[in-house]
Amino acid sequence: MIKTSITKQVYPNGQTYWQVHASGAGPRYRKKFHSREEAEKDRARLLAGHVDVDMREVTAALQMLRTSSRPGKGASLTQAVSYFLEKCEGTSTVTIAEYAKQFIARKTPVIRAKTLAEIRSYLRHFCLSFGETRPADVIVKQLEQYLSLHTSRSYRDKVLRPFFDWLSGRKIRHCTALESPPISRSPFDFIPRFKYTKQGKVDFLRVAEVQRLIQAAVPTLSLGYVLICLFTGVRPGELRETLKLGLPHHLDLEHGTLTILPEASKINGGREVPIRPNLAAWLQWMQAHGVPVVYSRADLTQIWESLWPGRDRQDIFRHTFLSHGYRLIPPHDLLIQTGTSLAMLRKHYLKLVTTEEARQFFGLEPKDFDLTQIGPQQKVE
Repeated sequence: MIKTSITKQVYPNGQTYWQVHASGAGPRYRKKFHSREEAEKDRARLLAGHVDVDMREVTAALQMLRTSSRPGKGASLTQAVSYFLEKCEGTSTVTIAEYAKQFIARKTPVIRAKTLAEIRSYLRHFCLSFGETRPADVIVKQLEQYLSLHTSRSYRDKVLRPFFDWLSGRKIRHCTALESPPISRSPFDFIPRFKYTKQGKVDFLRVAEVQRLIQAAVPTLSLGYVLICLFTGVRPGELRETLKLGLPHHLDLEHGTLTILPEASKINGGREVPIRPNLAAWLQWMQAHGVPVVYSRADLTQIWESLWPGRDRQDIFRHTFLSHGYRLIPPHDLLIQTGTSLAMLRKHYLKLVTTEEARQFFGLEPKDFDLTQIGPQQKVE
């Protein structure tokens, strides 16, 4: 339903304007008039049924008709539309699902397998709602309703926006341009990009909180996952991908390294992450007791909610490692180990903990905990 209002505005020079506001049917609409009567007429026009018209498109079309050097210059918008409908021989019948297959096929030779899998997954989900639709039939309001239910920035601005830019004939990275674009303009031109909110101080766990978390994880399947995330600083997604590839093949306790392969890494290229002495003691204890390293989202969620209900755990393990590691690990080694930048380290992790707290954190070993509560489901015979 469209919502309209009229507001009076008085400028410092004394001039008065009446501004019509409309929202609820496509992009927001605002227009100024010199009199209240003109504003009321415009408002009545909007309420009479002109709710699906994108006024920016209308304005652009009228401007083209006024300034064009072609024979149709000076024609009214109604005449232009009538001529188009009479002469139009129909548009492409190719659906979005078919264009999505072409898009993926053109990107396949030039992008990483991990990125390709994400694009394929996102477009497969999008095609469940729009797959049978022609690109020319997609309207802004439909996309806005769809995106309100799928708020991921990667989904919207890193996959769908480039996809529609490609459909409109624009050049995008890692994909050859379409020879015959099905649309002249992307509907995402009328949808604002994701706006970052200013990030405050990072949330991380103090030593006492880390102790509580590890003790709560001891009888669960998540113990090894929590320990590796806390004491190596690897991203949770990187560790989950490494687990899928087979952790024993990449974890070398003899030389004290964990290898993150390029296909598991968020950044370009793999890296070797050193295993610090306290984590090595934990992993040796787990091997001796037959406790595997696995990822259990259900266990992790249950532990977290029992300790800190409502607290966001997104990247908190990594923030915890970097906050304490900044005090004891040389910056260059820390950059290589975590795959971050010096600017990020200085911006977010400078002076969050003391050197003594960092020593306590990297000194947490099995001997400091009650390990008699190992669950039978953890052990591997």
